[in-house]
Amino acid sequence: MSAMTGSPMTRPSRPSWPLFSVLPPMGALATAPRMARMHLRNTLRQWGLPELIEDGELIASELVTNVVRRAHDPVTGMPVYLSGRLPVLRFGLFSDRTVLLISVWDQFADPPVPKIATADDESGRGLMMAGRISASLDWHPVQGGKVVRAFLTTDSARTGEGMC
Repeated sequence: MSAMTGSPMTRPSRPSWPLFSVLPPMGALATAPRMARMHLRNTLRQWGLPELIEDGELIASELVTNVVRRAHDPVTGMPVYLSGRLPVLRFGLFSDRTVLLISVWDQFADPPVPKIATADDESGRGLMMAGRISASLDWHPVQGGKVVRAFLTTDSARTGEGMC
């Protein structure tokens, strides 16, 4: 082995933008929302954004759960296969430490449809709640499916602190 010469190695500076963490494709199964919440929680702690965890978990869970529901037959509960394969989704987080973007890609081209739930309904309020919590909630068709995005802002972004 040869010895290294010159100045000692230094740790590279921590990038401040963009921060991103995208999970590999995962099956649209009942375990996916929990995986997304755990990933969000751990990533936001690492990024120093703990104030976004609670709202972020709710939004992540809702967006991923919608894909899981879409990927299963409502009567039988069995997966709905696409071209002979289990549908997959991708969960991603992006931030500049002021804004957090939660992104969910899936293979279904149909748009997410907020429902108007009655007091007796067991479900149907998720997208409405996610829309109220997030600074913005939107979706875009993409090749092979769609992307649903939610944006959360830090307290400092809402109050204007740290803004130029």
